[in-house]
Amino acid sequence: MAAVSFSLQTTEASALERPLSAALRQVPRPGVGLFFSSGPQDRRAQAREVQRRLAGVPALLVHGVGVMTEQGEHEGQAAVAGLLASGLQPEPVWSDPDDEDAEETLGDRIEQAGGEGTLLLFLQQLPWASRVPRRLAQRFPGLVMLGGAGSDGPQGVVDRQGELHEGAAVGLLLRRGGPHITTAPGCRILGGWRTITESRESTLLRVDGEPALEVLSKAARSVEGRPQVLALLPPPESTLEQLQAAPLRGVRVRPIRGVDPGRKAVVLGEAVESGTPIAFAVLDGPAARHNLEAALREQARQTAGAAAHFGLYINCAGRGSQLYGTSNVDSKQIKARFPGLPAVGLMSSFEIAPGPGGVHFYTGVFGLFTAPS
Repeated sequence: MAAVSFSLQTTEASALERPLSAALRQVPRPGVGLFFSSGPQDRRAQAREVQRRLAGVPALLVHGVGVMTEQGEHEGQAAVAGLLASGLQPEPVWSDPDDEDAEETLGDRIEQAGGEGTLLLFLQQLPWASRVPRRLAQRFPGLVMLGGAGSDGPQGVVDRQGELHEGAAVGLLLRRGGPHITTAPGCRILGGWRTITESRESTLLRVDGEPALEVLSKAARSVEGRPQVLALLPPPESTLEQLQAAPLRGVRVRPIRGVDPGRKAVVLGEAVESGTPIAFAVLDGPAARHNLEAALREQARQTAGAAAHFGLYINCAGRGSQLYGTSNVDSKQIKARFPGLPAVGLMSSFEIAPGPGGVHFYTGVFGLFTAPS
């Protein structure tokens, strides 16, 4: 099994010819192609170049706000990052452009392809996009998803016949060879974990018996300036004791949508139930760096004994240089933990990874593809 990545700063689709030719010399029989682009691009022309060079190889063509490889990150500029890998036999799936029933169309194609495995899923940035992973998870409980939401234009996937399909949702279904996935929230916890004692849909009314807004205010009192304050929701069936032992393992970061001073309530972006643990947090560069390092270290420990094949990194657009104050922080950590590993990634508006609903925010999600040794 072989894999190779490349990146280049360009707006010209013809510029892909040279790195693609070089990649094909290193991986002459690729099973999959992953291509991420950012900035002003002629996406149709890029797709034609991929179709011409990779006849019969399924490939994703996704546009977002930034791209990366293990060599570095390109934020807010015209760039393309690509990866070819052998040893995989993915099944392309897609919906139609601007399809408000994308999860139904996509789900039907997933069902035709077997309905289980790992889905590399990428979405057009639309108001309803975040519901797609949730509804797919309801329809296919055993399906593992990894991906994100790119730009506001249709995303693309090339099938085995070399035909390009553009859609509000596109993906590659892997029946075998799925990755080991880890998540790293970009935040620092404030005040520890508590319990929701009263809620109404997405509105937190009381936490540990106190008005939710008062609890939030106390937690954020020590934070200087105007930080991005967030809510953390736990992995399924977690106890407070487990969360206190590993406060950020498997959590889902949620933005706080607003407050209701009259009811002293806090409004989240999704419904929550009484009895559920909750914590408040603040977006924080040093903590994000530490969290990713710890997550990658644990991932390397858990996959010891398997040969690393390649990596796929989905990084929130709210992280990167605007969070750290410098560039290439996450890509350097991936390269340091997995030296020599080809990797490719996208900066997205939200991330898709295992967990209830499948959607994460302000989180780095790394999928490590391995070959048994």
